[in-house]
Amino acid sequence: MADLAGADHNEVGRFLRARLNPDAGPAPEPAGAAVLAPVIDGWGGGVERYYAETGIDPAATRTLASRGLDLTLHTTAVEPREVLTGHSVGAATKGGVLEKAIDETRTRVLPAVEAALGGGADPGLADRVADLVADICRTVRAHGTTLAG
Repeated sequence: MADLAGADHNEVGRFLRARLNPDAGPAPEPAGAAVLAPVIDGWGGGVERYYAETGIDPAATRTLASRGLDLTLHTTAVEPREVLTGHSVGAATKGGVLEKAIDETRTRVLPAVEAALGGGADPGLADRVADLVADICRTVRAHGTTLAG
């Protein structure tokens, strides 16, 4: 997303983390902040929606979603791009669930972000991202279930 916004990935990570978790402290707005803000709002909402569908307690759902995203965004905020790439390449098994999640995000969420960056403010972006992320979670779960046999 940082590349699409024309911003440094560390700056984007700090901004998104601060938006998600006010305890992380303030962060300056990077290029594309007007689009990136509803993306993280939608992302968190989509993950929460998916967890809720699985029957997890709503309070636990919020905790799981926010802490997982906070950890990811903290790492994004402080690590060089090469380290982040190494984490995903090193952890992803060919045809596995992480690879599926990355592919689904690249083909479904990033085009929505790119379109919003090109078209300005979009009041429905957070809801669309939430729908996409919840569906990606379902798709990745189904893929994992298939792999598990």
